[in-house]
Amino acid sequence: MNLKKNTKLIIFIYLIMLAGGLVISFFSGIVPDSKQYIIAFPPDSFTPDMGIQMVELNDLQPYIYETTFKREQLQNHDGDIGILITRFTSSGYRLFLNDCLIGQKGSMEKGNANLWNDASFFGISSTKIDDENVIRIESIADYKTGLTTHPIYVMTTDHGLAFQRWFAFFNSDIIHIGIGFLVLGAILLIILNIMPDNRDRLLIYLSIAMISMAVYIYDYTSFEYLPFSYFVYKKIIMISFWVSSLFIGVSIYKLLKSKAALLISFIGFIGIVLISFLSPTIIDFKKAYDIWYLSQIINIITWLIVSLRVYRKNIEARILFIGYFVLFIFALINFYVNSIGKIFSMNSPVIYIAVLSIMPLMLAYFDYTQK
Repeated sequence: MNLKKNTKLIIFIYLIMLAGGLVISFFSGIVPDSKQYIIAFPPDSFTPDMGIQMVELNDLQPYIYETTFKREQLQNHDGDIGILITRFTSSGYRLFLNDCLIGQKGSMEKGNANLWNDASFFGISSTKIDDENVIRIESIADYKTGLTTHPIYVMTTDHGLAFQRWFAFFNSDIIHIGIGFLVLGAILLIILNIMPDNRDRLLIYLSIAMISMAVYIYDYTSFEYLPFSYFVYKKIIMISFWVSSLFIGVSIYKLLKSKAALLISFIGFIGIVLISFLSPTIIDFKKAYDIWYLSQIINIITWLIVSLRVYRKNIEARILFIGYFVLFIFALINFYVNSIGKIFSMNSPVIYIAVLSIMPLMLAYFDYTQK
């Protein structure tokens, strides 16, 4: 096997996936420019400040935010406008203009929703606009509420609906397509394993890792209603993330005979299971798994070291090392930004989808061709 030639092919594939992922991640966090909106309301223009904050434990009482604007600020657009709310961390909220309900998103009774990566445009009738106007937002949430990366905008209907569609394409449609790729790749590996001359548990391990990652990626999509509590939803999401890591570790053990990769992945999985069962509230759970994210970085570092040790003579090691090096850099940036209390605007799952959808398929291909 020509390792040098295949390595160039692997790097080229990863670069294509990385470039596409970065472009999509950039556009997923873009905000309207000044030509697209009439008024922008940053978090500190509301009373109280609408910046993201931890909520009081289990109260599910609405957090009320208010701001004002004058008719003259609308620049003669008051007949065809609306309010755009983007990436508002909440389980449910209502929007009022001058005490009139304009719209609602999510669950205001039980808080069973996931809205943080959503954009919604609410049209306003010209009859509702006075000389002095009050915007009021009532939000309920299990553990966090507030704006993350975008102000709230007053926009014309055309611009508002266009941005809502743009946001949905990059933050919902493409993510669902990526989830489809992960599931399709997993099904393909299972089908390959069924073939009489190609039975290999590695294919099953990789397929479980891909399906588990697909479940985790759903955390980046919007759900206006969940059939169970947000706490249960978050446990399913986080356990799926570490299940994916566990079976990646098992796959590396089978490929490269590394007990360290298997052990570290297993410890990470046991840790998140214990955190899930022992956390009495979602706030405790959130604090614990934020810290436990370190185990994923340790996982990736371990996988990098293990694959580097046999990099020169093993094509599978090269696939793993190059792919996980990309993920390591991206995860480290995300972890750092979160650790200082900021929001990483390019924190899109597309990078993870791009690498983790193509990596198992390349591993399966080279494993098969070497038999």
